[in-house]
Amino acid sequence: MITQPTTLTTLIVSNHERLACVLQREMRSRGHLATITKSGKEAVSMAGSSSPGLILLDSSLKGENAVSVAKSLYALRRPAILMLAGSEEEIAHARCSGVEIRGYLLKPFDTPQFWCGIRDALAARAGAQGEVSLISAAYDHDAFEEAVCKAAQIAMKRMKCSHLAALERVAELAISRAEALRKEMGEAA
Repeated sequence: MITQPTTLTTLIVSNHERLACVLQREMRSRGHLATITKSGKEAVSMAGSSSPGLILLDSSLKGENAVSVAKSLYALRRPAILMLAGSEEEIAHARCSGVEIRGYLLKPFDTPQFWCGIRDALAARAGAQGEVSLISAAYDHDAFEEAVCKAAQIAMKRMKCSHLAALERVAELAISRAEALRKEMGEAA
């Protein structure tokens, strides 16, 4: 199934107010919803009721283990979790923990790295769920091409067909979805 969400609901978990506000502003600048929480315990509570599609988890939560927080968050709704780490050691520790963290960003990072991290985390989650989200298509052509290729790979496995047949099916679905969106928005085809 190919989906094109119009809005990504994001939960930002960080007790660094400046970082959290910058991330929230960046998400909102692209039309996405973003909520900030300063603690892992509060994040678990909020994620249980709001079902975010993406969680940006700062690894340096004061007095809390970010890996434990990630485990609790993932157990609730299986969101895409992007960990914002302060060191390579934190990333290595999280990777060895067996937690379903879908992406890592080493702080400090720039805006393109941020969006690539989000794209990769969402693509990894989509691949784990057996579907592909084309949300990355809104950000750049390369991301769109990569998402189409991943969709074709999944279609090949499901349909047991050639790569060309899978790409044709992905294109048919994309055109169908675009036509449906045009109708919803009242535009002429």
